Amino acid sequence: DEDRGKRERIFTDRKAGNSEMKKIIFITALLLGAGIVRGQDKDWKPLPFSGSFDSRGVTFGIAQGAHTFLQLGYDHCMGRWSRCAFGNGFMSTTVTAEYDPVQKVWGAGMGMMNGGMGIICLGLWGGIYQHSGKDAFFLPYFRPGIGLGNHRFNLGLGFNFLFGRYRFENTPGVNTMVVSLRYFLPILEKETPDL
Repeated sequence: DEDRGKRERIFTDRKAGNSEMKKIIFITALLLGAGIVRGQDKDWKPLPFSGSFDSRGVTFGIAQGAHTFLQLGYDHCMGRWSRCAFGNGFMSTTVTAEYDPVQKVWGAGMGMMNGGMGIICLGLWGGIYQHSGKDAFFLPYFRPGIGLGNHRFNLGLGFNFLFGRYRFENTPGVNTMVVSLRYFLPILEKETPDL
């Protein structure tokens, strides 16, 4: 009887929890649906329906793999925005400097990022890593990546490919796989709404 009572209480608690979760999911879906429908109404006045932008500014970031790199760079970003779902797109060109304060490895590179599928971004970077300590190296790299975000903020995953005779085993302080978090702070920004 005692085991049966425990099972009934657990079952009742689970039913109550499932019921609450169903309510939360329903309300969230309802609000998101209402926002999407309202956002596609061409007569909605607070914001224009669509437009284009051209921004230049500073990029701050952190790249984490086996080693942590701090990033600072200049970014030029152009694109289109819209209140329509999947109506945003951008192309960003970045020149960055990276530094790992623990291993004393620095890098410089240039990259491009394209976000034309809503929140999915594709990127391509290339550059060099340099270390002047006991295990000195001057290392060119190539990094394709994919991420989530927009032109202001994104979370990405990239994989470094090395050129030359170096391999990851004999280049201390260089990551094979990189998870990066970047923020773009526009300094000069021009927006042009569509008529």
